[in-house]
Amino acid sequence: MLAAIIGILGARALYAKATTDPLPAKLGWLAGAMRDRFYLDELYEAVFIRPHDFLAAIAAWIDRWLIGGAVRFTHGTTELTGRALRLLQNGNLQTYAFLFALGVACLLFLALK
Repeated sequence: MLAAIIGILGARALYAKATTDPLPAKLGWLAGAMRDRFYLDELYEAVFIRPHDFLAAIAAWIDRWLIGGAVRFTHGTTELTGRALRLLQNGNLQTYAFLFALGVACLLFLALK
């Protein structure tokens, strides 16, 4: 409370009869730095915002092109495989037995090779 009261009384004494801002004449460059909030916004943007935006752009690119591309590729191959297997399912037991025997023959060929 004491700091607030001292601040109010000091501001009243400084600005009571002033028609223009008396701080630049009394404080010089410090008044300009105070007006610009000691350049904290510019420092914060340079240290945190720009690197964050750069990393976010990299992450967005990875998400869009690498992860999204892998998902689209997986979806496409699954769709294509499903359509191809749908052609093999015709309900004919003899076709299923033939494909089973063909699979066993392929496995034997690979195992005995």
